[in-house]
Amino acid sequence: MSRYIKQEKLEQIGPEGQGLLADAWVLIVGAGALGSSAADALVRAGVGHITILDPDRVELGNLHRTALFDEEDIGQYKAEVLRKKLSSVNSEADVESLVQKADSSTLEPFSDVDIVVDGTDNFESRYLINDFCIKHAIPWVYAGVLATGGVFMLIRPEGPCLRCLIPELPAKGAYPVCEDTGVFGPLPQIIGRLAASEAIRYIVGSRDVSEGKSVLHLMETWPPSMDEVVVQKRHDCPACSLHRFDFLEVR
Repeated sequence: MSRYIKQEKLEQIGPEGQGLLADAWVLIVGAGALGSSAADALVRAGVGHITILDPDRVELGNLHRTALFDEEDIGQYKAEVLRKKLSSVNSEADVESLVQKADSSTLEPFSDVDIVVDGTDNFESRYLINDFCIKHAIPWVYAGVLATGGVFMLIRPEGPCLRCLIPELPAKGAYPVCEDTGVFGPLPQIIGRLAASEAIRYIVGSRDVSEGKSVLHLMETWPPSMDEVVVQKRHDCPACSLHRFDFLEVR
């Protein structure tokens, strides 16, 4: 029996789509709750090549919101823990871990990936990813969580992009952060898997993700609800319109 027999029966994927997944290379920036959940879903779906980039170690406070880290992992590098665990989930997948912080130099070797998935927790990193992906014509999935709500959005290199949605980097204190609001445990696993779903649908060529628009999906878990906002391309956007990559210059 094929590992992917139930998935290949889906008319949206089929054997051809499964082959596209096997040939795909996905870069996941951030190996916390969001990134690890996305990576788990992608590996189980049959994505053939996954690179995980993260400089941090597992802490006790990470365990309530991710299914892949255990108490015995505390103190170890997140990216390396994920590589070992995901390789045991699917030995057919090529999983690479890099214990590095995302910046212009560490991202540069990945200009040929098929798609990038955001597992970060700050706008500086997301603006960096946005610039990198637009420069190299790579689609990416923006994802984020806060308290009991989360967002995700597929962004194509031609835009609309993250800076069409939020033109300038928010000042410190302008937005609440998880350190102050907390995070509902199941939420990052849900949003991470929805972000992975967007990546999978793009890889297999789903027509509903190729209409030249970006849709911000907003999810609330307490109580459950879902909404969406169509993001319009800004003709003065520094990134996708003017091709000025300010955040690739920051060291």
